[in-house]
Amino acid sequence: MIDEVRVRCGRRHRLHEQCLELAKAFGCGYVLDQKGPNGQLARVAPDEGIPTVDPELGGSVGWDETSIRKGVDGVFNVLRHYGFLEGSPDLESQTRATGFEQYGAPAGGLVDMQKALGERVARGETIFEVTTPFGESKAAITADSDGVLWRTRRLPQVATGEYVCSVGTDLDSY
Repeated sequence: MIDEVRVRCGRRHRLHEQCLELAKAFGCGYVLDQKGPNGQLARVAPDEGIPTVDPELGGSVGWDETSIRKGVDGVFNVLRHYGFLEGSPDLESQTRATGFEQYGAPAGGLVDMQKALGERVARGETIFEVTTPFGESKAAITADSDGVLWRTRRLPQVATGEYVCSVGTDLDSY
């Protein structure tokens, strides 16, 4: 998945705006703004008066230098933003998604993604194809809405009905 910061307290929570401010200060570029599951730290801590976010970097699988750098930079941005360190944080516009559409495979085969993570997707545009091992198309899957390709499966082989990708929708920038 793309590197993101999750705001999980819910948009009606009294600390929602403070959690969004924290996500923006972290500054990794993408914010998932959906109420999280019960017991999740980024959902529970705001109930105790502590603005909290949940950075998800590198897709939670393995280590990659780019995501680690975003995490380190994010922590220093937060410390600067709240005055714990001198200097100003590098605050850029963030893309926030409040909705998601998930796409599965209508047939088994190999997934050929037509879009890259973080790339904009237009309604009706092909997101991925399912092909035979010889590259013959079995199905082309198009986006139901405009959005950003947020998550994809890691392995190319897929069975009928299996998850393939998610598109972040209801986007805005702040």
